[in-house]
Order: sequence, then C-alpha cells, then structure tokens
Amino acid sequence: MDLTAKRWPLERYRALVQKLIWDLGARVLLIGGPGDAPLTQQLLKGLEVPMGSVLDLAGKTSIGELAAQLEACSLYIGNDSSPMHLAAAVDIPVIGIFGPTSPEEYGPYPTNDPRHIGLWKHPTRQPCFFLGKMRECQNCTCMQAITVEDVWEAVQRLVPSSSDHEVRQ
Repeated sequence: MDLTAKRWPLERYRALVQKLIWDLGARVLLIGGPGDAPLTQQLLKGLEVPMGSVLDLAGKTSIGELAAQLEACSLYIGNDSSPMHLAAAVDIPVIGIFGPTSPEEYGPYPTNDPRHIGLWKHPTRQPCFFLGKMRECQNCTCMQAITVEDVWEAVQRLVPSSSDHEVRQ
C-alpha cells in the first residue's frame, strides 16, 4: 500500500497545530522518519505560533529515542503508523487518524482503552486495506472526510483544557 494514502491532509495538520497551541497552550513535537522531514518543513511554513512552541524532530531520532520522547507526552495525534502504536505502547493517550485501514483492525492497542480514539469515516464503512490486502479504492476520500473539528472533539475528550500539555504528531 502506498503510505501517502494514509496521510491526513497537511493543511489540516497545520490548522490543528495552531489550534492546539493557541487554545490549549500546548507544545507540539513533529515526528517521523527521514522521508517525512520535507513534510514537516512544509507544515511549518505559514504556521503562526509563538517561537519555541513547535519542535521538529522528523528524521532525527532512533526508534528508542522516539519512544522516550513519546513517553514524556500528554497525547499523540497522528496517522495510522508505527509511531501511533509506539505511543500506545508507552501508555499515552492516542488519537489515530485512519483512512484506508480501520481502527478495528489496526487501531492502537488495547483497542478497548478509552484513552485511545480511532477516527475513521470511510464512505463505504469497508476499509480498502483489510487483512493485509489492498482492495481497489473507488472513492479515495476517506482521509479528507475527517475534519479538524473531528480531531478537536477527540482532543477535548482526552485533554483537560486548563493546563499546558505537550502533544506529539
């Protein structure tokens, strides 16, 4: 499967980062592999937030260093990916954004943990990627169906707004 199909739109991440910082006073850490570094740089362009409120570590950490960074966080928000599962493994709340995969099959574990939310709005309610196989996608709108407001509602369920939090993406 082409991993770009599992990416939430960059402009929505940018809007979410701004909202997290301005509305919650959060500090945001951008993470990812070396191939994600151009994406995080693109996200940072046009971002209007206080200096020091965003740290970009995409492509700069080992898996162990990433686990240590995540363990210090209050919340993880991101696509269905290895870092999402790593965040659940270090026992922080997770908001996973799903598209061609479903949170029922690929969600953060344990899937019954109320601190883990899988957002998924596939138009057919049948994942394009299921049981390790990619089906032909007719709609390709699943990631666009999840709005910033959908993610923000999940954030409000998991994070009290009265304190400063560090959020990882």
